[in-house]
Amino acid sequence: MAIIRNKNPVDQAFLIWANGFPESRHPLDMGRFYVFIHTVYAYHRSVIKWSDYNYFNKRVLEVKPNMEDDQIKYFYDKLLEMLLFKKFSHIPIYELDPSGIDHCEKGVKDNKIYIKYRKSLKTTYYKQQNM
Repeated sequence: MAIIRNKNPVDQAFLIWANGFPESRHPLDMGRFYVFIHTVYAYHRSVIKWSDYNYFNKRVLEVKPNMEDDQIKYFYDKLLEMLLFKKFSHIPIYELDPSGIDHCEKGVKDNKIYIKYRKSLKTTYYKQQNM
């Protein structure tokens, strides 16, 4: 069994998407587009290059010379939207509390975020966070 090294994974993902029927917006074509976006994000150096509309437009037209400008703009806007989405993180299950409290728990109760501090197993107090 051989190991295959993908030398240009972003370009490969782009061509897999662009050589299909991207303008159809069929779920499978959109899936290939999302793989392309995920690959762009995974290789951070490519984000700047692909975030440039002129570069994106040029590359699409090389593969799909008949693609209409509004379709290219749609996919470019979608690319930027998804890259921005990937840039932000989720709320972690665990995080460090620099206060030195032994145990701390955050949660939601009655549509308010609470923090439950416990210095020992017997002492508990709450602090409500207003959003």
